[in-house]
Amino acid sequence: MKISNSGSVPAYEKIARHIRASIYDGIYSYGAALPSEAKLCLEYDVSRITVRRAINELVADGYLEKVHGKGTFVRHKRFEQELVNLNGFTEAFSKKGIKVSHHIIEEKIVTPDAPTKKLLQLEPGVQVLKLTRLHYLDDDPFNLDTSYFSAALFPGLFDWLKEDDSLYKVIRERYGFIPLHADRTITITTPSEEQCGLLECEMTEPLFKMEKIVLDEDKPLHRSILLTPASRVSLKLSM
Repeated sequence: MKISNSGSVPAYEKIARHIRASIYDGIYSYGAALPSEAKLCLEYDVSRITVRRAINELVADGYLEKVHGKGTFVRHKRFEQELVNLNGFTEAFSKKGIKVSHHIIEEKIVTPDAPTKKLLQLEPGVQVLKLTRLHYLDDDPFNLDTSYFSAALFPGLFDWLKEDDSLYKVIRERYGFIPLHADRTITITTPSEEQCGLLECEMTEPLFKMEKIVLDEDKPLHRSILLTPASRVSLKLSM
């Protein structure tokens, strides 16, 4: 594929877009080695400087990573996530034709900490259900979700929710609640060693930390804390 220098888009950007599209299309799968700079120069009929600039851009954007002495490799896919979408995780990505799956890490009844008690507006003595799940998109780990629910509001949730179930579907069909509003706060953090193992990321990888409160018409339904490697998501806000 010869890359033209004509037009307003620089040649290196055209190459970056083509490689990025090849990653999304599965031509270059996760973990695969990119062809050498010399081969890419021949493929696109451009200089090594142009190829190197395209690769550096993709490395900076998190699509590729350079391993000293070994080459350049494809990192996890980057997915677009809409911040104002009230569909559950499963529904939101399934509609885009993306394979969604989940793995339950922990199901536990715990005493709520002060922030959870306040945000869920819990009465004294009410315990919470702590649910931690690892979400996968196209079979790659995408984010780690720890959610808290009032045990009084969602009795038997752990019995109803199975490994790959949609949480919001269970909330709607089993408990009759419809999520209508969500407050989100996003910050940046770094992963622990355990989180790195689950998310298959490096200790230096920045994570988006999204704290979310989901409500129906008059009460909070659950509090969630989601950790997503920054290289795997583009956050979209449509007003």
